[in-house]
Amino acid sequence: MNFKHRLFTIVLGATGGYLVGLTSIGAGSVMLVILLLLYPLAPAVIVGTDVVHGAVLSLVTGLSHIAHGNVDFGLAGMLLLGSVPGVLVGSLLAPKVPERPLKVILAGMIIFAGVRLLVG
Repeated sequence: MNFKHRLFTIVLGATGGYLVGLTSIGAGSVMLVILLLLYPLAPAVIVGTDVVHGAVLSLVTGLSHIAHGNVDFGLAGMLLLGSVPGVLVGSLLAPKVPERPLKVILAGMIIFAGVRLLVG
């Protein structure tokens, strides 16, 4: 990867980090699309890379929101009770799903989220 490509990726990471801190979107939607467009890797590798990036980003963002008193711990706990098993199953299945259907699923989820944000 050349210097220009690395610099562009860092700038996109900064933009994604800003979006995550401000709106909670970016780590799973904006960054995933950017990675799919810029890097010729298998979708499962892109998803795994984005998840690791998102975990670190979410930890930093979460600590910042905790420090500012912006967290409902009961609600966060209930979300985790459902999310953790879902993540385990999804990460086991991701490498087994063919590339094309996984891209269609990802695109569909992003379109659905975008429409819901616009429609309300």
